[in-house]
Amino acid sequence: MESNQFGMTDFLAVWGSITGTLAILWDVYKWKTTGPQIVMKAFPNMVTAEPGVGVDHTLHIAIDVTNTGSAKTTLKSLAVACYSSRWSQWRNKPEKTFVVINTGPFCRALPQVLEVGEIWRPFLPQDQIMKGIEHETLVFFQLWHSASNKPVSAQLVIPRDQIARIHASAS
Repeated sequence: MESNQFGMTDFLAVWGSITGTLAILWDVYKWKTTGPQIVMKAFPNMVTAEPGVGVDHTLHIAIDVTNTGSAKTTLKSLAVACYSSRWSQWRNKPEKTFVVINTGPFCRALPQVLEVGEIWRPFLPQDQIMKGIEHETLVFFQLWHSASNKPVSAQLVIPRDQIARIHASAS
């Protein structure tokens, strides 16, 4: 005769499968979050202000790079990638890519070791970066570091009318 009762053996089997699954998920989480975690943001239209000197109205692009992870990493190179559409960005097929050689006077040059919690902040002349950018493109700064084969990206958002003014003044 069959019994449809849920016994202690069944309970322990279910309990074991639940705790085993949670242990595996916890290990995946630890594996994904251990090591350097680089956060990068790009801020256009920045000006410098120095006490006693005043404000320099030359526009710059400030990039904040922070290591929020649990290990240090070496920042290797910074580039600008221009995509014609979201589709070309998704496929990682930029129309134009160029490397940023000089990261500005206020920043340590690359390669640079970035410790946990440390910030690296290049300050780039905006007009020089914008000269290489077309009118209708998506612009991303890409940073390569030693802990990953893929770059960390930050989109640069500049109004189209401002890009048109920059190109008109360069002509």
